[in-house]
Amino acid sequence: DYDFDVEDTSPSASDIDVAGRLIYVNGTEVIGSEFETDITKQGASTELSHDFLAKFNGGDIVVFQFVANDVDVVISTHGTFGDHPESASIVIKKIANLP
Repeated sequence: DYDFDVEDTSPSASDIDVAGRLIYVNGTEVIGSEFETDITKQGASTELSHDFLAKFNGGDIVVFQFVANDVDVVISTHGTFGDHPESASIVIKKIANLP
C-alpha cells in the first residue's frame, strides 16, 4: 500500500496526469503497483492511494517512483506535526513465507 498527495503549482489550472508505482532497483515495474489519476484543481492536494499484492524474494530492493506529465507537480506534505512531517507512506506487510 502506498499513499501520497500531489499538488499542481502551475500558474493556471490544467488537466495533469500523475502516477505512482513500485519498481525493482533494475527498473522493472512491480506488477500491479502502478496507479494513475488526474489532477484537475490548481493549488489543491490530490491523494493517490493504492493497494496491491506482490511476491518479493529475499534481497529484493524496490524503489517508489512518482511521475507526472507536467513539471509543476510536487509531492505535498501530509502531516503538520512533528519534526519530520511525512510526504508519502509505503506499508509492506508480510503475509507468509512462500516456497
